[in-house]
Amino acid sequence: MEVWSRGLGKISLNINLAEYDVDGESDKVIMSGNVHNRMLWKSRIVFFKEDMPGLLHFLFGLISSGALVALILGKEKSTN
Repeated sequence: MEVWSRGLGKISLNINLAEYDVDGESDKVIMSGNVHNRMLWKSRIVFFKEDMPGLLHFLFGLISSGALVALILGKEKSTN
């Protein structure tokens, strides 16, 4: 996964979610691992229970648009 923000300028950060550890707590899910760039940075992504509706909306949007299937199959999504 590639992450970019305007504050990074032309640099983007590479994150391999398959290498992240996932730990669930009562009110949050914590993903921790490393960001691979010119340097190796420890990172953590925290999803709180309040984030779940937005995360599910995002995931179901990918599924319903066919974009996720196209990514998995390596095909370009038709615009028709």
